[in-house]
Amino acid sequence: MPSCVLGQGKRRKLWTIPTEYHCSLVGTCLSSEDVAWLCRRLKLVPTADARPYDIHRYFVEKAAEDGPEARLMHKRLDETFAAAVKRFARETTEEGWMALWTAAVASGDVAAAYWGVLSHGAMPDAVRVRAFADVHMLSHLMGGENRRQLRENRDLVRRCDELTARLAKQERAAAERIAEKDARIRELEAQLAAQRAAPPVPD
Repeated sequence: MPSCVLGQGKRRKLWTIPTEYHCSLVGTCLSSEDVAWLCRRLKLVPTADARPYDIHRYFVEKAAEDGPEARLMHKRLDETFAAAVKRFARETTEEGWMALWTAAVASGDVAAAYWGVLSHGAMPDAVRVRAFADVHMLSHLMGGENRRQLRENRDLVRRCDELTARLAKQERAAAERIAEKDARIRELEAQLAAQRAAPPVPD
């Protein structure tokens, strides 16, 4: 990945960030709400058969062009992650930037820090490559975690269905027992009423 330092006081526009970062940047830093907002502002109407990946790919491709899409994405990212941008702008050393990135990963504030790293004009290659590598591996970990959660959710749904069926069976059995008791009570009441209505037996 080539180095392109713009200077300590300058920042990279989205479309000037090397294209190899755009896929991870768009996928990490733009939430589904951000993408929906961008589509509304740009008056984009995805086709009925458009997949989330198709929309993601569209914005990744547009991120490399100095056009309305990239400018609006840049504006949205700057507004969303203003605090992180300022944090990284105040730092001046590779060690300091690396420490900021490491702390962000530990705290889960990856999206904000990733934009802070990639949009910084003087960010050393070592920090950008480290951030890219961490985001890449986190995407694998998140994919594995999502698959695990899906399996757990399926297990929970199956368990819930089993418990629901068992409860319904128990409720039916309880209702049947109550019906049997009610029938027995009515039978006994009828026998008692018949005994009371019968003429007395002479001594």
